[in-house]
Amino acid sequence: MKRFACFILTLFFMLSGCRYVSDKNNSSSEDVPAMSDVAYSSQMMQSVPSSSMSAVNSSEWNSSDHMQSQPVSSDNTASKATISKDTASKDIVPESVSSQTTSAAVSSKPSYNQVIPSVGLRTKAIWISQFDLQYALINRGKQRDKESFTAMIRLMLQNIQSYGFNTLFVQARPYSDSFYPSEYFPWSAMVTGSYDKTAEYDPYKIIVTEARKHGFSVHGWINPLRAMTDQEIQQVDNRYPIKQWYNSSQKRGVNIVLKDGRWYYNSSVEEVRRLIADGAKELLQKYSLDGIHIDDYFYYSSSLDDVSAMVKGIYNAVKSVNHQAQFGVSPEGNINRDYSIHFADVKRWCREKGFIDYICPQIYYGMEHQTYPFAKVVAEFNSYITEESGVFLLAGMTLGKINNEDKYAGSGRLEWTQHNDVILRCIRETKKQSRAQGIAIFCYQYLFDRTSGEKVGRTLGEVSNFLPELVN
Repeated sequence: MKRFACFILTLFFMLSGCRYVSDKNNSSSEDVPAMSDVAYSSQMMQSVPSSSMSAVNSSEWNSSDHMQSQPVSSDNTASKATISKDTASKDIVPESVSSQTTSAAVSSKPSYNQVIPSVGLRTKAIWISQFDLQYALINRGKQRDKESFTAMIRLMLQNIQSYGFNTLFVQARPYSDSFYPSEYFPWSAMVTGSYDKTAEYDPYKIIVTEARKHGFSVHGWINPLRAMTDQEIQQVDNRYPIKQWYNSSQKRGVNIVLKDGRWYYNSSVEEVRRLIADGAKELLQKYSLDGIHIDDYFYYSSSLDDVSAMVKGIYNAVKSVNHQAQFGVSPEGNINRDYSIHFADVKRWCREKGFIDYICPQIYYGMEHQTYPFAKVVAEFNSYITEESGVFLLAGMTLGKINNEDKYAGSGRLEWTQHNDVILRCIRETKKQSRAQGIAIFCYQYLFDRTSGEKVGRTLGEVSNFLPELVN
């Protein structure tokens, strides 16, 4: 009898304990302060001792079984500018995915069980390029009316949210121009129709405002050095530095340099680096963004130190506005070209503190790529990161190769046509990396039609396989 009584008491306490844990795991997200996902990740990283960071990340990652114009890549990644407009039925996403893709998935108020104990797969980012936005921005050669633009942006954000993304890298300056009213750069022709026109309203403000309503972490994406053609610069007002330098016999060919028919800023010039940093600071201040993001279009330089000075200048500008704001770089996945073509000292930025908060290499290769298999490349970038630097890894992936032959992949050239789980396997491989905090997907136009918002048929099979990995 005594044994039976002890058994009953023991069972009672066990059930009480289970209920307590269950109640904690299902507590309201209102108990957690609002914070953007990437900014939150940074704070979590700072709160965890550096000696335990690798173990924490690895534990979270393994808790389950699991770029604009043509990207610069040794394997000639498919154009980012155009895609087919295939559409298909909307029932491709499994019901389990749709039901789990709630506002909590992208909310700036993480749920209780997201908060503890590690930083894991917190960042699920998507690039929104100028080409993703071009049909929303322009209608018949002119800026689209504000109401229509706002409606198209809302649809875009609803689509992105439904897929479980929580972070946006939104293009703000593709060609030394601006998608917002800027003191330093002219209105983009992709907003107004030409460089000699002024916008009737601020489209970037609408994008950020609507994104905040959906709980997204928003990062301003800029191309720091790529500028315009002769014809385009000639349309620009004289008050902007790019036009002043173009007209100056002393600074033309020095501050800006012509390469393959397009002008680029010269990062070796301190005046140029200051302009780029000021532009990043302006963007961050104007919209209280969660961070600034740059990609691999560095091009004109003859010194690793010059580009590093530019990167450090942007980092310092970002931190001067908001120390919690993030600054990250998305270099090419081919590390050899990063050094020989872009003069990007990626290893130093990952090793030393004070250059970047995260590295997001464009690993636009499949798992079976003969020369640069994804698993090898993501592990290589992970190995560059030191605990002292505080840098974390986001793995950049493209949807542009889905159902296309990857002709530079050697023996793996047919991988994207023969398999529909390439991205899924890449995500799972990323989760094995000790410094990984998430992924970034290029880009919206490969998921949804840029005008109608319908799902793109060509990528549906691949997408349906990796979506559950984003939600979980």
